[in-house]
Amino acid sequence: MKFDMNAEPQSSGIDEYVSRNGKWLRPAAGTVLAIAAPVLMASVDPRAAAFLPVWLVPAAGVLGCFVIGLGASVTDTVSGAVVRIVGFGAAAGFLLATLSR
Repeated sequence: MKFDMNAEPQSSGIDEYVSRNGKWLRPAAGTVLAIAAPVLMASVDPRAAAFLPVWLVPAAGVLGCFVIGLGASVTDTVSGAVVRIVGFGAAAGFLLATLSR
């Protein structure tokens, strides 16, 4: 078997998926990490989560969801459409739950 040193590396399916959906996928990963930060910090040191401000997790969630929605709205893929539909349904459910109190 002979290898060509000048050949272009073949991209895998996951690389192509991330390149097409990166506008909403990268903010989603950051949002999940920001929301999970208190749990991750508490797993290292139980007192560490007390140093995070109380408003940080909700603010990260709201800002992250806004950026994810913005990225999904400019992405023309099936995954982007699913994120838009699920996000709209979640926002409508949250609004109805808030107004019904």
